[in-house]
Amino acid sequence: MRSVILRMLLLLCIFGAGWGRMAAAFQKDRRLQTQLPEDGKQILAEGYAVGLEEKETWHVITLKTENLGKILVYAEKEEETKEMPFSIGERLQAAGQVSRFEAAGNPGQFDLGRYYRSKGISLSLFADRVRKTGEGNWPYLDGLFWIRRRLSSVLEEICDPEDLGIFQAAILGEKGGMDEKIQDLYQKSGIAHLLAISGLHLSLMGAGFYRILRRAGLGFGAAGAAGCAAVISYGIMTGASGSAVRAVIMLSVSFLASYLGRTYDLLSALSLAAVLLSGSNPFVIGESGFQLSFGAVLGIGFVGEILKKGLEPKGGFQESLLTSVGIQLVTGPIVLWHYYQYPLYGIVLNLLVVPLMGYVIISGLLGMGAGLFSVSLGRAALGSGHYILLLYQCLCIFFLDLPGSQLIMGRPQPVRLLWYGAAVAGFLCWIRYGGKRTHNSAEKHKESGKNNEGIKGEFLTRWVIFLFGSAACFFLLMPERQEGMVLCFMDVGQGDGAVIRTEKGAICFSGLSGLNPQENSSGRNEEFCRPLDRRGITVLADSGSTSDKNAGENRLAPYLKYHGIGAVDIIMVSHGDADHISGLLYLLEECKEIAAGCLVLPEAGRGDAAYEELIRAAGERKMAVRYMDAGDQIQAGDLFLTCLYPGKGEELQNPDRNRQSLVVKGDYQGFHFLLTGDTSQECELRILERIDEKLLDEVQVLKAAHHGSRYSNSQEFLDAVSPAVTVISYGEGNRYGHPHGETEERIRQSGSRILKTGELGAVTFYVGKGKAGYQVYRKNPP
Repeated sequence: MRSVILRMLLLLCIFGAGWGRMAAAFQKDRRLQTQLPEDGKQILAEGYAVGLEEKETWHVITLKTENLGKILVYAEKEEETKEMPFSIGERLQAAGQVSRFEAAGNPGQFDLGRYYRSKGISLSLFADRVRKTGEGNWPYLDGLFWIRRRLSSVLEEICDPEDLGIFQAAILGEKGGMDEKIQDLYQKSGIAHLLAISGLHLSLMGAGFYRILRRAGLGFGAAGAAGCAAVISYGIMTGASGSAVRAVIMLSVSFLASYLGRTYDLLSALSLAAVLLSGSNPFVIGESGFQLSFGAVLGIGFVGEILKKGLEPKGGFQESLLTSVGIQLVTGPIVLWHYYQYPLYGIVLNLLVVPLMGYVIISGLLGMGAGLFSVSLGRAALGSGHYILLLYQCLCIFFLDLPGSQLIMGRPQPVRLLWYGAAVAGFLCWIRYGGKRTHNSAEKHKESGKNNEGIKGEFLTRWVIFLFGSAACFFLLMPERQEGMVLCFMDVGQGDGAVIRTEKGAICFSGLSGLNPQENSSGRNEEFCRPLDRRGITVLADSGSTSDKNAGENRLAPYLKYHGIGAVDIIMVSHGDADHISGLLYLLEECKEIAAGCLVLPEAGRGDAAYEELIRAAGERKMAVRYMDAGDQIQAGDLFLTCLYPGKGEELQNPDRNRQSLVVKGDYQGFHFLLTGDTSQECELRILERIDEKLLDEVQVLKAAHHGSRYSNSQEFLDAVSPAVTVISYGEGNRYGHPHGETEERIRQSGSRILKTGELGAVTFYVGKGKAGYQVYRKNPP
């Protein structure tokens, strides 16, 4: 009893120390953030170069300064010399423009600031000049950088272009040269972990080197010390990622255990690595790489072992299957938390590709070694790796083409994670103890001579329950059905983009041209269709940006996946400017895992070349294309979207595309909003002339026209609408000056509150369960 109490006290002390370390780290970071210069400011920074990296057109220097912490300095490569002109350890002075890391503005968007915070880097500096102010004396680190650069240049000479980035990432930790399509292919297939420096690579390097030294006659101490030095040097050379550092610590513990004649305990070594890593930088705990690396080892050493003890597999395939399931049970929720989708066939694919990855690493190492002497020998030694990578690509494409290859499940709610954890714990207890009782019963039958088909049936039942139980646990992470309505004005930068979600119901298009001829009692054409997703209906109203050329990839797709939206029923385009459609083009052309139903374009823009790419992409997806003008209506469950402007034939093929903008009023159970595109003041006055002001007066939320331009949002229109809240969608620091100060003043005079996406991030309104309200993504805007 006394020992138990002492262990509990020790555990509490460890948690207390960890909590204190975390609090101190957050306090230090808050202090540092207040000292950082503003974005775009010209500064002079001085410090020691602690890291060097080569990009296509930049020398990237990690500079450790006294006041700003670590910063990334980007120095443009000179034409006459492309070689890195600096060495690690040198004292450098850099003058240039500050670029603060962008914080996420939408749910699901990658938070660059948080990522670099986990690496201890505070900002980036695009340098006009960098000069040496002192010589360095760090030959060890500088030598590792030189070796890495030399080996990378060897790979450039001996690799095929499509293989180069993979070998550089998997062996040297250089991901800058990865082909984006290959990286995306691996990510969606669930084998992106092969591209990270992990325990597999370090085991091959360190453990292999250790065995060679032992066979050469060295003792445990000398071989272990040399093995530790090898893996530490390799880990530093490849960038010292979280997974690499974890593997270095665990391998070093295994060498120490061999030297001391003690048994190596994987979970103890894993715990030590977690304590050391999180103690040095607590922010690393929230990063996907840290969680997946530790989760995978936990799945192998804890969950996998429980499954093996309970089910007693026969043969290597069954053992591999149980290990894979153990890894997936631990890492599945982590994958969903960070990436929002799950590769359904990932377990099978990993069973096929992981055993071959060792041969890829070995062929790469042999190729680099031979390539130092002869390019031809290097290419010959690399040959087997090339064909394995080709096989990987074919397997990824094959599995991704299978139905349901990507399950878009969204980020699980915390309560669902708790239920999942409880279910997995109960499931493992049954496997370990309940399954064992079944096995013991079978053994008694054998001893008593009752060896019959019933025993095989018991084992088969146990495995069937195991397989179905594993799958059932994941169903607890499935997203819930949509309740009520959600209207989100995304932060797309300088552009527009809104997502509307409502509960499941019938979809009816009324009056739109291009419909199948089915007249209703009033003589209007109508067409009905079912929602694509059983959980609810999703409508997109524009999505594009001129400040973020990859807004579809960086903002729109992550937002949809974050919420578990695997299908968009209606894509409604106000007009054809790039800052309203660029994200939609990415969604239709590149993001095939998200289904799409119907494309709605403005009748006033029919024939405009700006819509040709959208129509072509929709045609490739076999989507319906409809045209909308004044009086047309779309009903999606209890949501009604009614076009107020432009009228039939009005502004047709107008050279000013803004005048084609659809003005659409949304109505949902007493909640009313108005989407205005980039309409001008002249168009606003025409709307006032033709529309009953009662329809406008009931609007509670207005999306300000043309990003808050002074040439839109007239006082007459604002007074007629008199919204409670006006949302302005724009990008900070845009060259147009949006939103204009006089526009904001007119909005305030109408009695409306202003919410700006450039400051607050995504603005989300929700209606349902007898309540309504809104929230902003950035609680504390910059």
